[in-house]
Amino acid sequence: HNWECFLQLIADKQEELNAKLEKLEENQKDDIKSKYFPLISDYVGDEKQKEKIDFIVNGFQNMVSGANLQEDTLLMYYDTLNQISLLDIRVLKCYVNNSYIGDESVDTVSKVMKEYNIDVTQVRMIKEKLERLGLLESRNDVDMDSNIREMAKYLETVHKGKKAPNLKLKKINKNESFRATSFGRKLINLV
Repeated sequence: HNWECFLQLIADKQEELNAKLEKLEENQKDDIKSKYFPLISDYVGDEKQKEKIDFIVNGFQNMVSGANLQEDTLLMYYDTLNQISLLDIRVLKCYVNNSYIGDESVDTVSKVMKEYNIDVTQVRMIKEKLERLGLLESRNDVDMDSNIREMAKYLETVHKGKKAPNLKLKKINKNESFRATSFGRKLINLV
């Protein structure tokens, strides 16, 4: 059933794909036909969520637009996509897309929680999974790393016997806060 969906989506986007392929060099077209298309197709049969087939096709279509096709990079994106669920993708999108307070069309973690009937603990698990995959990063971790670097510079200056400037540390929030990494944003833009 995944294959039917995949082939239908490719057929639906054939005109657009052909237009993008025409803009590429001959060797790039050959690579797409002989290397990248079969590589991406390998993900179709094993996909457990049929709705993600659309992401696989969109990723392929967007990849054809890109000038720098790298097999390892492509594998990294598709391996990561293979490890996350539609729910994970929805949560990640909440951090990628800028939300405006009062804009009802913007997806929020609260909306996702209500729609999927999940609690804060389950959302935390999803965020931690996305963080392990390099798609989200903890703002607190980033701030703590910055503070450690500042303290090290301060201590080096003091150790050298020089007058150290005031130590400027970032405040660490009590609540954990996450943001999308560049990889997380690129993955969402790919699919």
